[in-house]
This record gives sequence, structure tokens and C-alpha cells, in this order.
Amino acid sequence: MAKIVLQLTDIHLFANPAEIIRHCNTDDTLSAVLSQAKKDHFFKSLDAIILTGDLAQQGELEAYQRLANHITPLKCPTLWTPGNHDNLLSMKLGFHGNLPEQHHLILGCWQIILLNSLWPEHVAGQLSDIELVKLQLLLDQNAHLNTLIGLHHPYADPYDTSNNANLLDQPERFLTVLKTHAHISAIVAGHIHQDTDTFIKGYRQITTPSTCFQFREEQGKIIVDPAIPPGYRWLILHDDGTLETEARYLS
Repeated sequence: MAKIVLQLTDIHLFANPAEIIRHCNTDDTLSAVLSQAKKDHFFKSLDAIILTGDLAQQGELEAYQRLANHITPLKCPTLWTPGNHDNLLSMKLGFHGNLPEQHHLILGCWQIILLNSLWPEHVAGQLSDIELVKLQLLLDQNAHLNTLIGLHHPYADPYDTSNNANLLDQPERFLTVLKTHAHISAIVAGHIHQDTDTFIKGYRQITTPSTCFQFREEQGKIIVDPAIPPGYRWLILHDDGTLETEARYLS
């Protein structure tokens, strides 16, 4: 039976729930996204939630505590990893007791691995040697499983593979580890606040819209696109190793 995963990313909560960023109250948009997701037909079969970074805008403890209050009532295994806006210590403290730190989950013939690409003091991401060793070990130990990998930073620009500024630094280190495993179904990320699904450098890379505001490129600059509403993603993991996915937006 297929496994159903909900991805939420780039939530950007503040300590103050009334805070506004880019004409957006991120608490309100998160609440609206969760309300709509719970009405989707996929929700009744939900197996896991993955939170792929930039969960808070300024890394504040109160933001993570409030996020846990949103997610815990869903009563579903939840994996999370930080983005460049996050503070890992505050995440751990804010989620403690509600969202245990979990970066690996086996669902039937699938495994989900979340990696920490937070590179302190940088907008771009980086996978440490420890993260790469963890990835290698999990791939080796579960070579019979189909694999979905999640992290905050895409390893390549989905529109121009030569433009990798502020994405994952030294992506070849990551890709070298992937080459040791035959069943990598997809890599899912956030960070760019856009819905993309492309094959780049031998792998399927999926990026997911933010639960608050979306970006687009205009004349070489990244700007907010007010025409695109908050979003989220459903991932359907089939027993034969294929993956279907659908990004959805508030309607």
C-alpha cells in the first residue's frame, strides 16, 4: 500500500504571532495551510510529515514551541531539519517533548532520510562530514529500501544548473554518496519558495512552495510573487519505488 507524506517548508514563524513579513502573517498562513491539508483526501491516509527548514524566521524558541502546538495534534510521525533561518539549539528546545528529534523513518519498503544543511552564518547550505557519513550508513544498512531524501537547500538550481549561489555548497560531495545506492527515488527541498520537479545531475529534485509566500525571478532578481498563494506538498510513495507528488496552494 502506498505511503502518504506531507511536506511543509519555509514556514518562517516569529516569536510574536502578530509579526508581519512581506505583507504576510506566517502564523495565519500556516493555520490556513493545515486547515486545507486536513480536508484533502490524502490526509486520512497520512503516514508521515516532513518539515524541511526555515521553520522560524529568526530562530526564536517561542516560534518552535508554537509550531509544535500546530503539528502535534495531527498525531503523525514528524521528521524535521533546519534551514538557514533556523537556530538548531532553539529548535531542539522548542520541540522537546512534542516533536522528538527524528531524521530517519522506515515506512514499509521506503526509508525517509532528512539531512541538516544548515551552514552557520551563511544563506547557502552545506552538508558536514557527519551528515554525509550518516547518509552513507543509512543507505548501506537499508540498501533494499526505496529512499526519499529531504533537506532544506536544493543541490542545484532547477532552472539553470550553472547558477548555484545560495544553494547547497559542494553538491558533488552529496552526489558522490548517492551514487553508492541504486534506489534513490527523489530529493525534496525547500529554500527557493517555488514548486519544481526536475531531473538534474542524475537525480529527481523536487522543491516545494512555502507555507507563506513564494518567490520568482525578475530581471535577475528574486522577488516575492503576490499572485501565488501559500502552499504545501503531498508525496505518494508506491511499493514499486515510484513516487507521485502534488504541490497544492490555498484556494
